[in-house]
Amino acid sequence: MSAVSDYAFINANLRGKLSQILSLDFLLDSATAKDLYTLLANLKDTPFDYLADIYHRTADIKSCEKALKDQELQLIKYLYKNSPKGAKNFAFALASKYEIENIKQIIRLWFDLMVRGRSIDKITPYLNRETVLHTILVDPILNAQAASEVVKLFSLTPYYEIFKNHFEEAVSDKTLYNFETQLDRHYYSILVDSLSTLNVQDKKIATKYVGTLIDIENLNQIVRLSYYFKFSKEQIVNQIIQGGNILNQTAVKKITSQDELEAIEILKSYYGKYLEDLSASNSKDYLFSALLKIQTISLTMLEEMAFKALTSEPFSIGVMIAYLIKKTLELRRIATLINAKYYNIPYAQLKELL
Repeated sequence: MSAVSDYAFINANLRGKLSQILSLDFLLDSATAKDLYTLLANLKDTPFDYLADIYHRTADIKSCEKALKDQELQLIKYLYKNSPKGAKNFAFALASKYEIENIKQIIRLWFDLMVRGRSIDKITPYLNRETVLHTILVDPILNAQAASEVVKLFSLTPYYEIFKNHFEEAVSDKTLYNFETQLDRHYYSILVDSLSTLNVQDKKIATKYVGTLIDIENLNQIVRLSYYFKFSKEQIVNQIIQGGNILNQTAVKKITSQDELEAIEILKSYYGKYLEDLSASNSKDYLFSALLKIQTISLTMLEEMAFKALTSEPFSIGVMIAYLIKKTLELRRIATLINAKYYNIPYAQLKELL
């Protein structure tokens, strides 16, 4: 079958849905609302009118957040269900991200309860219990009395080896960092592997997108591990995920070197257009500021990616990627807006978050 016939249905469907996505200008205007009730009123004639009903019934901001998360899940399930046969593996890999994030949330709650001795009663009602790709036994996991019981509950999932090899150690060490890192590596591994089943045109578009996702993940790791956890250069390089467009192990070795000026030049060569307005008193301050700036403009990078994907071949995987990026960003911006109004975040600060 041709690319036109493969993508005819989903291309027409998604382009219609793309036209309904709220513009950033509209969201910035909504950010000027004096309070949460005014914001919800502004959303009355949009696809998010249901949020006002939820909040008026519950007065619970977390219920609104859960509704937005549920909508994001339905989005990814729609893409998986309606993707052409040749793109099924790629759509499956994308959906696995949502499943893994849900598993992390469940395990963090179990960890809080069993390792840290904290109550989780106020949080469990907001967990997603809907199947994404595989059956995850949420309540049996939360009620498990030992790490070994949790491991067994994942025996029929693709995550069993990770749980078997790393979970009991995480509990013993009282940190989930390495365990969650293994789950993330699993996701990026199957995402990269899924590229091999795409046709030539789709593979080119999707490879660029996946590389950008991996670059953003690696950048987050550099900032976290360098400046907050004080990892050594070697430890940071070992954490780098392969497959990025820019931040591969060679680039990261230079960025995390002792020579701040060399690191700055590397960042400027890749991200110069985003750093033009940046200044700092010394090279070390500048390096940290540059890393944080690139981290914060990751949304801009993805929006640029969405535009390129939409203006590539019309009957291609580009429309799926563009819709996923733009709709996900819209949902997360709406979540940011309602939280900002609930917690009275000043407009100037909120504008930066959007």
